[in-house]
Amino acid sequence: AQDKIREGKPEKRTIRLGLRAESVEWGVFDDHLRVLGPIETGPQDHGKYHTIALRADGMDVEVQKRRGIQGWHEEVLRGAVAATGQPQAIVLAIDDTESQFAVLRSYGIQFLGSLPSAGQGKRHPGADEAKKAFYEDTLRSLLAFRADASIPLLVVGPGWWREEFLEHARRKGPEAVRNAVTEGTSQGGRAGVQETVRNGAVTRLARDHRVASETTLLEEVWEAVAKGTDKVAYGKKAVDAAATA
Repeated sequence: AQDKIREGKPEKRTIRLGLRAESVEWGVFDDHLRVLGPIETGPQDHGKYHTIALRADGMDVEVQKRRGIQGWHEEVLRGAVAATGQPQAIVLAIDDTESQFAVLRSYGIQFLGSLPSAGQGKRHPGADEAKKAFYEDTLRSLLAFRADASIPLLVVGPGWWREEFLEHARRKGPEAVRNAVTEGTSQGGRAGVQETVRNGAVTRLARDHRVASETTLLEEVWEAVAKGTDKVAYGKKAVDAAATA
């Protein structure tokens, strides 16, 4: 019986497929890029839909574009590669049990660690002092994780714990929470971080931060145009001349 089962087991073969990409999704928690589309090249199943999971494990991938890969495409790719290890946002999920730290990178969420709150409650002896010590430990950790205050910070959690912590931090270490964004979640800890990722809050924060940075650059361009400096080319003729030069 075992021999028959082995004989009927499908044989696994490595093949090369070409898809026309119709949908691209990033798996935040499993660290791969999913590309969905109909099969156009390969030994079989042409026209049928298939999903390829692209991982940074040395797999051979070739990308083709209908009008070719332009120079600015390559520039964007180089910038993305250079920013792979750079944090896009810091997330702090805090509640009455713990403070969980995580960082959003271009390839997904990386959990940095957590601090227990020592189980303080309203009737716990020394509860106020325990809470202050918990906030102080959280603030020190946040200062270490967010060494650069320009990195976007999102503080999440249920109830009023996150608001009380932010008030404490603004008094004791305002630089650590400068420009912090806060949002309520149904739970704290890792589950709170994952909830924040699922509801898109982290993505919106990183996107808004990038929009703000690009808006600042545009304002510099318009200021240069208004002053008539030669640092900026504006208009088709001026841009053509600058490109030719």
